[in-house]
Amino acid sequence: MYVDRYIGRGTPFISRTNSFVAIKSFLLVLFSLVVPAGYLKANTQSFTNATSITIPDSGSGSPYPSSINVAGITGTITNATITLNGFNHSWASDVDMLLVGPAGQKILIVSDVGDGFSPSNLTLTLSDAAASSLPSSGAFTSGTYKPTDYSANPPGTDTFPAPAPASPYATTLSVLNGTDPTGTWSLFIVDDGAGDQGNLSGGWTLTITTNGPASPTLRRAPTGASLLSTSATSSCSAATGTRCPAKTRSRPPTPSR
Repeated sequence: MYVDRYIGRGTPFISRTNSFVAIKSFLLVLFSLVVPAGYLKANTQSFTNATSITIPDSGSGSPYPSSINVAGITGTITNATITLNGFNHSWASDVDMLLVGPAGQKILIVSDVGDGFSPSNLTLTLSDAAASSLPSSGAFTSGTYKPTDYSANPPGTDTFPAPAPASPYATTLSVLNGTDPTGTWSLFIVDDGAGDQGNLSGGWTLTITTNGPASPTLRRAPTGASLLSTSATSSCSAATGTRCPAKTRSRPPTPSR
């Protein structure tokens, strides 16, 4: 029978059981270096198309639609907001805006707001979590508002020329929840009244929160921990700086003839 032992007087015998303990200890320390901070973690990213959108005195905006391609984000949507950058128009209630998601979701985010008001370079964020909606008439300022539809027709039934999808339309962004955010998002803008015009001078921004997998969190091993430890009572370890002797294998003496 072959016996594994350290060379050197007074060094402990290393059994196969302690070898197993050494491997187990090494794996436990190794796995502790990468600790998932919860398998699912909120992940928020923003995507912007900064190209100006011209809103004519009547008809479809240009470009029509304005698009954002979303990639590099995992998980499904738990929240989405839209920001209109640099909203200018000489009669706000002429403007209707329709957001279409990559799976064909269609949300009327602005329609017939601010009658008689001429917004100038406003930044408007549309969020279901906002405290209030945009007003049906009169002035409003830059800020965060609920998606708002005051169309004379039943809500969600404004008309957008092709290639926009036909009504009916949702009027809350929560219809996006639970869906895959990757793909092409489109913003369709029309002016439904003659005589006034405007633009989104800075384009628009889509902000998406998903429940994507968390990125691993790296942490240091505990101070003094040994990645390779033969047993709790071994006299040599990386922590103490004591060099472990080399191992050898001895054979039983050869019987004399």
